[in-house]
Amino acid sequence: MICDGCSGSGACDPCDGYGTTSDSYPNAQDGTECEICTGDGVCVDCGGNRETPDTDTEQDETSAAAQWKASA
Repeated sequence: MICDGCSGSGACDPCDGYGTTSDSYPNAQDGTECEICTGDGVCVDCGGNRETPDTDTEQDETSAAAQWKASA
């Protein structure tokens, strides 16, 4: 199944796979390390595989990417 956390891209949605947040204005270089993927730019839900692992049990925890999307 395609990962909901990254829409199948394999990249962290909050930082667009860059590992840092956007600058406040172009070339400001004030972006910070992404709190969701801890700076590696890989989707935390699927590990960059673009698909969620098949599981028979429901997950109790909401994914970090889904929590970010809900708060945005």
